Amino acid sequence: KDFMHAWTSQSGYPLLTVDEKDDHITVSQKRFVSNPKSPARDDTTVWPIPLHVVGASVDIMRKQRMNVAIKKPLMKLNDGQAGLYRVDYSHSIQKRQIDALRAGTLSELDRMGLLSDGFETTKAGYQSINEYLELLQEYRQERSLPVWETIATSISAIRFVLSTTDQDDSLRDAMKPYIRKLVREEYERLGWDEHKNDTHFDRLLRPLILGLLTGADDDESVAEALKRYKAHVNGSEPARPDIRGLLYSTAARKGDTKTFERFLKIYKETTSGDEKLALCVGLTNFEQPSIHEHVLDLIIDGTVKLQDVSYFIAYSFSNRYSKTYTWQGLQNNWIWLKKQLGQDLSFSRMPVYAARTFASQRQLEEYKAFFSSIMEPMLDRSYKQGIEMIDTFVAWRERDAAAA
Repeated sequence: KDFMHAWTSQSGYPLLTVDEKDDHITVSQKRFVSNPKSPARDDTTVWPIPLHVVGASVDIMRKQRMNVAIKKPLMKLNDGQAGLYRVDYSHSIQKRQIDALRAGTLSELDRMGLLSDGFETTKAGYQSINEYLELLQEYRQERSLPVWETIATSISAIRFVLSTTDQDDSLRDAMKPYIRKLVREEYERLGWDEHKNDTHFDRLLRPLILGLLTGADDDESVAEALKRYKAHVNGSEPARPDIRGLLYSTAARKGDTKTFERFLKIYKETTSGDEKLALCVGLTNFEQPSIHEHVLDLIIDGTVKLQDVSYFIAYSFSNRYSKTYTWQGLQNNWIWLKKQLGQDLSFSRMPVYAARTFASQRQLEEYKAFFSSIMEPMLDRSYKQGIEMIDTFVAWRERDAAAA
């Protein structure tokens, strides 16, 4: 009863910091807070924390800091990810984890837990970006969909946040060989086409792997994507629904105004909801400014169906080339958007769509100025979440951009 009360009567969850010495480990706890500027960072709450370590002298940690005797060198806490907490490991323990990854002796849950903890503690500033990248590169033989989803999310965040500006390609270009090396083995295993021995998760994983590789400008996969795109739009070989968005987005990145016009023609003519969503990914993924202006016009003039408007806005924000224009368009057309979408749950997410792509102090001030001026109860939660996101990203960029 006391154990449950300690967890349910207070907000948040803990971060454990772990080091080792001789026959024991030193464990300390504090509240995990992703935003370094938050006053909650100084929270001294103590949770009763189940360590979930075989051979440890203590099952539950009930102090802010303690030494725990252990029978063999620590691999990780929270075996099987049974506990609700993050863990930040010392460099010496991480080296042992890397050896285990190479040997293939960790369970899927433990591999996912290590990576998730590593990414979240890095993003929040508890661990360095270099330590996380050192861990991440050992996942070349990974086959788990949930683990790869964590990998893809972290790579996207690193490329976006730690590039000093949206126009700076140096980090993005430097990471492309890293990504290609990381995903090569899974790409060769899965390929482009479905196999009779595919598991359900293989079929879900394939487009994610292909997206990472084409996004890293792998010549072979980009050429294959463009070949399949042409066969799809020409009607000679329709693409599977799971890779259509990937084909359209790749064609958009490598395309021009004529490519955009072809997308738009198909979007207007198709009656398939899946095809429209795939085209939404493509239509919002071009680099040319003139096309960005056209996309917003399509939303306002009714070409884009109302049920697709939020997708177009979210994807347009995610495209660094169109983000500034999308932000200006959102502000200029807010009254129209509220009138058309104000009763839809997606409308309340508009602050988050913007915030998750902002990582500068200037963008934070613009975000606060606009949304505070039109604030209403349905937006308040998303607005505050957005401030937390941007604060976290700004601090992360200031801290790690030079090191990445």
